[in-house]
Amino acid sequence: MKKLDVIYKKQWIALAVIFLIGLIAYSTSFMGSFHFDDYSSIIYNYEIKNLWSAFLDIFRKSFSSRRLVYFTFAINYKLGGLNPIGYHIVNFIIHFFSALFVYLISKNIISKTKLKTYKDEISFFISAIFIAHPITTQAVTYVTQRLESMASMFFLGSFYFYLRYRDTIKIKYVIYSAIMIILGSRCKEIVVTLGGIILIYEIIFGNIKKLKKKDIGLFLLISSLALIPFWIRVYKAVSVDKVQIIKTFDLRQEHKKSMTREDYLRTEMNVVRTYLRLMILPIRQSLDYDYKIQKNMDLITWLSLVLHIGLILIAIYNIKKNKFYAFGILWFYVVLIPTSTIIPIEDVIYEHRVYLPSVGFIFAFVGTLYYLIDKFNNKVEDKK
Repeated sequence: MKKLDVIYKKQWIALAVIFLIGLIAYSTSFMGSFHFDDYSSIIYNYEIKNLWSAFLDIFRKSFSSRRLVYFTFAINYKLGGLNPIGYHIVNFIIHFFSALFVYLISKNIISKTKLKTYKDEISFFISAIFIAHPITTQAVTYVTQRLESMASMFFLGSFYFYLRYRDTIKIKYVIYSAIMIILGSRCKEIVVTLGGIILIYEIIFGNIKKLKKKDIGLFLLISSLALIPFWIRVYKAVSVDKVQIIKTFDLRQEHKKSMTREDYLRTEMNVVRTYLRLMILPIRQSLDYDYKIQKNMDLITWLSLVLHIGLILIAIYNIKKNKFYAFGILWFYVVLIPTSTIIPIEDVIYEHRVYLPSVGFIFAFVGTLYYLIDKFNNKVEDKK
């Protein structure tokens, strides 16, 4: 019993320190003003001015997958009007809960590996880096991008409760996981990748060959719920305007910059390289990049492609050896699929899109560092 008390005490201390690190990092942002989409989403958005109506919109406006976030804006407006400080405080609290889930997920996964003796410090460093890393700034301080951080929080929560179910086989964790992903689906479409992350986890850390029928059923359930934004779009296309279904899946959208899907894919090769650079060296950050649309495969774009293929191949090669690198890097690339592949978005680069993928990169970095330290220590012990 005393041992359990010590463990919980250490965990609470770790989480308190993580909270303080985040608070120090973001304390100067609480007085920040509104910018860009904040005007249309908050200041001039009459829909958030009525709290009850905003709540009903979560259910009435089923074609929108972001109404839960707008409801939280309505709560902010009810409590503090258009004073930005309340909105920033809520954004920070959401960010902290995301960091909490990152801590719990890391601890859960590491406890199943050879590095389980380091699980407390590894999970602490992963969460601490995540909560203070400059790449997460935009998703936290740009108020409207509560869309990104809130969806990510529910994504991480759903994944954590999935892990808890796999450990305990308690049905309550299935319910928690399902609720979390349903809530996430009412925030932003990025949650659609959860099924892919669960599959990668089972391949690397689980035993996919020994999965029982009920475990496969759970995977299909959570994956289907994660795809709610996709199903909503299909339903809208079919029921509202059958011609719209062509537009829904037309990957060659017309934008002001006249991008084809090929242009967008080429551009994103360089954009994702920039994201990787920002993870390692977060300088020259911007809220609004002026990024070149790539109309052809020049040398830089080819080098970007080689870099991505190389990192993914190394991850696949290390599935049995360095599981931390493999899981983290595959997480990074899988979560970027909705925004950085073949579905054109007018703004080709935004740092808030790396908020959730950054979890994978940090996991790979810290986990690999401890993997190498442990390997070195074992060699030293062998020589003795």
